[in-house]
Formats: sequence, structure tokens, C-alpha cells
Amino acid sequence: MKRRIRVPGTSNLAVIRSGQDWADTSPVERELYLNEMHPVLVKGMDFLRDSGREVGCYSCRLMDIVDAETAKADRDRTFGLAYFDELASLERWSKEHPTHLAIFGGFFRYAKKLENQITLRLSHEVLVLQPEQQLFEYVGCHAATGMLTAIYGHPRTVKIV
Repeated sequence: MKRRIRVPGTSNLAVIRSGQDWADTSPVERELYLNEMHPVLVKGMDFLRDSGREVGCYSCRLMDIVDAETAKADRDRTFGLAYFDELASLERWSKEHPTHLAIFGGFFRYAKKLENQITLRLSHEVLVLQPEQQLFEYVGCHAATGMLTAIYGHPRTVKIV
């Protein structure tokens, strides 16, 4: 029987979903995004995934949008989903941490090279949730999955249970 674990909600959990959509970009803009901007984004998301506890991030995933009919990853759209212990931690990471400053700086260089004629679509949704607005339940998952890190620690320090 697979182990079922519910993670209790925490006060003021900050959730951010950031979307990237380059489906309508020109070939020049697409190449610039994929070669210069996207790798910097991946580095930042990898930091939050692997070492996020340092900045108050419980979990971060960068995911491809999956086509509902074909079940294949859409090669033109991604989104990041991260959970922070509080909004202040998310704000601090975004304002001060080298990984986010690189993302921000990369975007300004990207925009400058394109003379601010950008068709890349970016979005950010931020939620601050109270415990009663959260439900995290994991069945048969390792301890470094999602919000289980709030209980067991971050993937670099966790033992699989």
C-alpha cells in the first residue's frame, strides 16, 4: 500500500506561477529567447528547485504546457510554479538574488536587442494563501516532492522515505 501524506497548510504561503509563451515570436525573436533568455530562466528555476530553502522557497518546478489531445509537451510555452514560506521571501529573492537579477537583466538586454518590439508573452500570478485555502496530499511520493519539503527538508538534505 502506498503511503499517503497530507501537508498541513501554513500561514501566508506565497505561490507564484510565471508563464512564458513564445509561440507568436518571429524566428529572430524565438532564437534570441531560446538561446539567451530561456537558459537564464532555467538557471534561476533550477536554483529555486535545488537550493531554494536558502531563500524561503519550499518547491519550484519549471514545466512544459502539455497538449490535452496529444499529451505532448508544447515546445512554445512553459510555466514556473513555486511555493515560498511568505511573500517577503519571494520579494527578497526577486529583488536581491543573483539568479533573479540575471533573469531581470537578461530580459532588459533581450528587449533592447529587439528595440522593445516584443511578441514574447510573459505572465505572473501571485497568491498569498491561508492554511484553510491549501490542500497538499501526496500518495507514494518521495520526500523531496512539492510541499513535502516543508516537512522533510529540501531535496539536497532529504532522505527518501
